[in-house]
Amino acid sequence: MRVREILYCIWIRVDDTLPWIELKGEYETKEKAKQAGQTVTGRIAVRLVKLSQERRLAESLVTVRARR
Repeated sequence: MRVREILYCIWIRVDDTLPWIELKGEYETKEKAKQAGQTVTGRIAVRLVKLSQERRLAESLVTVRARR
């Protein structure tokens, strides 16, 4: 009889308005997954953009909906 192997994956959430995102990779232990998650989140690039008044007033063309 073969024992089922338990693997862990990493899910991140940027903001409450966005859905959870699964990162690539499978890890054998929770500790390895946690270390990999901290490494990945430490390398996230952040880009700040100044919005013009016109852009703030524009309607969004795409709406993201989460399945529940």
